[in-house]
Amino acid sequence: MLLHRHTRPVRARYGTGASPPAHPTREGLVRYGCFSTDYPTPEKRLSLLSELSHLKGMGSQQQGTEPSTKEPCRGTLSISNLRLPLNVEFVSSALAKTGKPSHYFFVLIRYGSSNIVSTPLATAVDAQKGDTIAFPTSITL
Repeated sequence: MLLHRHTRPVRARYGTGASPPAHPTREGLVRYGCFSTDYPTPEKRLSLLSELSHLKGMGSQQQGTEPSTKEPCRGTLSISNLRLPLNVEFVSSALAKTGKPSHYFFVLIRYGSSNIVSTPLATAVDAQKGDTIAFPTSITL
């Protein structure tokens, strides 16, 4: 079994601050990389393997309680009040320019294998509260 450790934090694309580093897997295993020099001690490895076997045992017990046939879920999903956050500096620089806008924004929502819904085109001029574009589209799936 090859264990890998993830040490690189996930970087946020919007807003300030940084996201916390990636969390260990749901099995509770600390992953080690093949290029890393800090391998687990034998006690740590045994502890991790016993935790993994315990979790695998819990999974097989839960599978026995579920019905053998799975029914698809039915219902509706409504999507409204779509908002696209933008960088404040970008919006203010776009508002300061005269003439045609250089950037247009829209949202595509794909559901199923061939159903696609799009919002109307918007520009930075449409931004509300200085940094967010609100789309008036309301969709019920």
